[in-house]
Amino acid sequence: TTTTLSDCTQTNTITVMINSTQQVMSAYSAHLQSIGSESLTALDAEYESNATLALTGSAGGGLGGRYESAASIGTFYQMMFSSIGFPTMNIANESYAVDVSGNGKEAIVNSNFTIYGNDTGFSYMIEPSGITVYRADIRTAVSYIHLGNTWFISNETLDFLTFEICGTTVRAAHC
Repeated sequence: TTTTLSDCTQTNTITVMINSTQQVMSAYSAHLQSIGSESLTALDAEYESNATLALTGSAGGGLGGRYESAASIGTFYQMMFSSIGFPTMNIANESYAVDVSGNGKEAIVNSNFTIYGNDTGFSYMIEPSGITVYRADIRTAVSYIHLGNTWFISNETLDFLTFEICGTTVRAAHC
């Protein structure tokens, strides 16, 4: 059997793409875990310095808009996880697809998931008890770039398809 240079190049390209896809899947899974566990330290390390985060659709609590730079994104997450935002957060119904390009150095993750939990920031609008329940269905597009040995988020869009504030846990069975 004779192996030509083009055969080796093709095999190496396929191997790089498979490894890159697995690495990006792992990075994205860790990203969702960082959000769910409200780990500001982990989230800060996931974005490249000039990354952007856009919140579109029916983003709640006045959090919609565009955040430019890792520092601005960090401020967004601090606000979101604070007592005026969403102090408890759970993630469910995750589904995503990864597309690697740029010779295995760039990738995009298209995803859907649900976040839900308890909130104190909106309580004045609904409940005198001070605790409400929220639920949001989100579609994302997350762009990654491979720098050194790490995949960093360069651009992320969170499109809030729905955002519901449902009242107390007793009255929020539909949430």
